[in-house]
Amino acid sequence: MIKILKRTSDSKYLKSADSDLWVDNISEAFEMTYRECEQAKASLAGTYGTEGLTEIVNMAKMKPITKEEAKELRDLLKNKQ
Repeated sequence: MIKILKRTSDSKYLKSADSDLWVDNISEAFEMTYRECEQAKASLAGTYGTEGLTEIVNMAKMKPITKEEAKELRDLLKNKQ
């Protein structure tokens, strides 16, 4: 699973959270793991708030994650059930 962040104000996609860079084309967007997405949202929350960003999830695409991140994700899914 990968995640992409979309800015709701102008429908642009996150290219880089560090430099607050956004692009028009989703194919140029930064494809993130769960943890990378959470970190990006936290760093951008002061500028865009929680309502200013939307997550796009693609379950068909995969990106390697660490064992620690896999455990976090399993625990998160278990707690939601």
